[in-house]
Amino acid sequence: MTIKIAVIGATRGCGHLSVVQALQAGHQVSVLVRDPARLQLSAEAKTRVTIHTGDVRTYEDVRKIVEGQDVIISAIVCTTITKPSPYYHHTGSAVDLSNITNPIQDGTICTEGTANILKALKSLHTAGLHVPRLISISSMGIGEHKRDTPYLLRPFYDIVLHKPHIDKQRMEIAIEASEWLEWILVRPALLTNGAHTGKYRVLGNGGGYTVSRADVADFIIKNLESTEWVKKGPVLAY
Repeated sequence: MTIKIAVIGATRGCGHLSVVQALQAGHQVSVLVRDPARLQLSAEAKTRVTIHTGDVRTYEDVRKIVEGQDVIISAIVCTTITKPSPYYHHTGSAVDLSNITNPIQDGTICTEGTANILKALKSLHTAGLHVPRLISISSMGIGEHKRDTPYLLRPFYDIVLHKPHIDKQRMEIAIEASEWLEWILVRPALLTNGAHTGKYRVLGNGGGYTVSRADVADFIIKNLESTEWVKKGPVLAY
């Protein structure tokens, strides 16, 4: 069955790989991107993607992409100024001690962007129209779920990821308060650029050390219709 999917945050990381895997599965994909040139897909793949140019922080841009979709995938990330590395943390930045002093850019983008997504979805609900499922990528160890973080990673999370996790926590609170919405909060462990294995743990409680972005996308595509994790926040880890 072909599913209509809109991906916000589609130019890199889990969002980009969700686009790739959704196309491989034969789904109909739309994306919201600030710069279409940054959407790295083959020429053939781009012919099968509806590209909307816009910004998640602009409500009108979000509203135009959500109507008529079955699932919205939110892969919004804040950014830091770092050098490339084969291993990345949840904000899409290299795991490097320089992150401790580098300034966070777009440090409220998850909160602001999610507010626009929820406002747009709420407008569909109010109008009696179909409301897509929202699958939003968060992080292991947010808020009261800090207990899920392995002890050895807690100093790293407390120092390096403190500011982006505040943004993610506000995002989660807003989504969880949307009783009218069908949502899934995806909470990956430390993200890597590893292979798409399809072999990872999906945990209601507990945590782990790493999971690849490709396997996060794998979980998302496998849960476009499944109700197993609706209104839950599963942790993904090896």
